[in-house]
Amino acid sequence: MRIFKLILVSIIFIFSSCNNRNLKDDFFLGGEIINPSSNYVNFYYNNIKIDSIELDTDNKFFKKIENIKPGVYRIEHLPENQYIIIAAPHTSNWDFIVAVMLRGALNEKIFYLGKSQLFKLPWGWFFSAMGGKPVDRTKSNNLVDAVVNIFKEDPYFKLALAPEGTRSEVKKWKTGFYYIAKG
Repeated sequence: MRIFKLILVSIIFIFSSCNNRNLKDDFFLGGEIINPSSNYVNFYYNNIKIDSIELDTDNKFFKKIENIKPGVYRIEHLPENQYIIIAAPHTSNWDFIVAVMLRGALNEKIFYLGKSQLFKLPWGWFFSAMGGKPVDRTKSNNLVDAVVNIFKEDPYFKLALAPEGTRSEVKKWKTGFYYIAKG
């Protein structure tokens, strides 16, 4: 079975309304690249490359960032044709609008999963046009296998997920994103 490339730490940090008094002095970031095509990940601040981080022997990386500043941070491992973006926490309806704007800024066709009720009249056409894939949460279906099959069928499929699966506060993330990435 093909192993999909995973960027766990493509989480985009936005500090648009923060000031320096609210930010901690140090920030730690890390992740694992499954089946990497190179030995480095690039770290960007406001679309400017500020560092390359070498993967260790287990394809993991870790970076301490001192004196973090407000702005948009991202990690990139290129070239990647397929990936999953983990976006957390998902706590507001505004998350969708912010995500669509960020997707436009990245100029990438990135899909997302949404509850099936969103894809019914009158707004279903809109959520489908925005890259949504409906999920029926009323019954137990093998969602992981279904999404893995989408990745197998489309060599350029990219997916953004909120690992909580809800806007409600949760103590523990769901693990489906990990098993999708493992394929």
